[in-house]
Amino acid sequence: MKVLLAVSVIVVVLLGIIGGYTAFMSPEHHKYIVSDGYTGWVEVTFGQAESQPLEKEHRTYVYHIPANGKLKTSTPMKAGTMSVFYLGRDGKLTETGQYEETIHAISTRSHSTGYADGRREDSPTVVSFYLGSKEQWESEAEKVN
Repeated sequence: MKVLLAVSVIVVVLLGIIGGYTAFMSPEHHKYIVSDGYTGWVEVTFGQAESQPLEKEHRTYVYHIPANGKLKTSTPMKAGTMSVFYLGRDGKLTETGQYEETIHAISTRSHSTGYADGRREDSPTVVSFYLGSKEQWESEAEKVN
C-alpha cells in the first residue's frame, strides 16, 4: 500500500513538472479580432513607443484591429500561433476560416541599414496578411503583380 502511495505521489509530481514546463516553454498565441465582414490587408507594426501595448490574456496577445486594418503597438513581436476572429455587432466572436481558407500571404518584414560611419537604422517589425476568400485574395494578388 505504501509503495502504491509513493508511486502515485511521484507520478503526480512528475506530471506537475511536465505540465509547468510545457506551459512555460510553449510559444505565445496571437488572437486577431476584426470587425465582422472585414476583408483586406491586416498590418501590425510592432515596437512603436508612442502606441499602446497589446492586451494579454494568459499567454495570448489580443489584437483589436481597427477598421482600416492597420494597428501599431509598443509591444515587441513574439513568435507563436495565430487565430483570427470576426467581432459581430452582438459582441460574439466567430473564428474565420471555419468553412473556407480566409488567411493569405502571411509575412513578417523588418530590416536594418548600416552606414559607413557606423550608424545603423532599424525599421520596425511588421506582420501582415490578407483576410478574405480565395477569390478575393486572387483578385488582390493580380493587382500587386
